[in-house]
Amino acid sequence: MTLINNYSLTPHVNNITPFTVRDGATYLEVLEAIRAYVIQLGVETEASIQFWHGDPRYQRIIMEAVTTSAGAAWMQQDDGTRGVVVPDHTTQSFLINLVARRADESVSESAAYFIQGVVERGASAATIAMVGSYAVTGIEDFPAWAVDITANPTTGALDIAVLGENGKTISWVAAIQMTSVTA
Repeated sequence: MTLINNYSLTPHVNNITPFTVRDGATYLEVLEAIRAYVIQLGVETEASIQFWHGDPRYQRIIMEAVTTSAGAAWMQQDDGTRGVVVPDHTTQSFLINLVARRADESVSESAAYFIQGVVERGASAATIAMVGSYAVTGIEDFPAWAVDITANPTTGALDIAVLGENGKTISWVAAIQMTSVTA
């Protein structure tokens, strides 16, 4: 038997009979509330059933990359997805905590980057854009290492590129917090 706020969801609930969690929510609304908190590989999402205008949510996403040269590598989610797709008609603020460490030597070479900004998307992927400039605070000893954030109009995603250094294998991990509202 599944319980929400000490109320049983089964077997007597259907989409016609109101289910009184707080304000007469139907069974489907209760399921949407449950779905609003989802944990999948590397992504945690939360939303509130009480917010009826738009689709607000908070996401925490883990991404990673490896660089072996001065060329760019794209941060990816565990399932191989590049970047964070921004839904249509949505504004998202992001806070990225990115850490890097040289993996091919016993020499300790590390860096951290803290990035914050805002991205918005209109009716299609092509309308995605940064709102103003994003801010980066870097703690590093290696000016050759870098991070760049872009709004990708092909995929409608916020992409994160990392730049390593020739002859060095560098592992990168990012924890990304996205707070969004859709209207």
